[in-house]
Amino acid sequence: MRKRSILLSISIIIIIVLAFGGCIYMNINGLPWKIKETEVFTQTYLSKKYPDLKYKINRAYYNSKSGKYLCNVSTEEDTPVTFRVTMLNKDSGEDNYLESKVNLEAKNMVISLIQENEPSIKIKQISVLEDAGANADSKSYDKYTSFIPGDSYPLKIDIKWESDEVSLEAFVDKVLRIRESLKNRDIAVCGLDVIDDTNNYGIDLSGREVNGKKEGNYNFTKDQIIDDKIAYEMEK
Repeated sequence: MRKRSILLSISIIIIIVLAFGGCIYMNINGLPWKIKETEVFTQTYLSKKYPDLKYKINRAYYNSKSGKYLCNVSTEEDTPVTFRVTMLNKDSGEDNYLESKVNLEAKNMVISLIQENEPSIKIKQISVLEDAGANADSKSYDKYTSFIPGDSYPLKIDIKWESDEVSLEAFVDKVLRIRESLKNRDIAVCGLDVIDDTNNYGIDLSGREVNGKKEGNYNFTKDQIIDDKIAYEMEK
């Protein structure tokens, strides 16, 4: 009798542990059937919203932070656009396809511009994101279907590069030549942050148009940038 009671207790403990472990797993990774449902939902969603779009689903997954089920998707073209589709419920969803497409086009244009004007620079990392402002929501980024200089949101550009060994002033000159090239191409910029990995330099330029005037340090002169330590040498 006692042995049976012990076995029963052990069985109950095992069941509790398995149930608890299952709950933790699902809280982190989501429900397997729901992930499969998200994949099916994405196919239906995209066929309705972008009927001519050729794509492949990379994976469906659960985001434990947002509590939502999503799909990672890539277009099938020479320069693939990778974006996400979020299933809000079984009948509605949202995506960031246009935002991702515009960002990729802007990124490629900025890279081309830098390579053209500063061939000594080797870009290690670059992020180019359109910025619709503080009051933007996900729908704000459906406004533009392509990146067109002079008719798009300002860009937030973050770059890490390698270059020749140069002085801090020469580094600032490089950045300002890129800033001027962006201006000449009519590419609006609200942030230009650069790290020179070779020389351990950094610079943070930012600014927005307010009532027709650029606020912030983006348009500062070389002397202002150096005097105000906007360009700086980083600690090694």
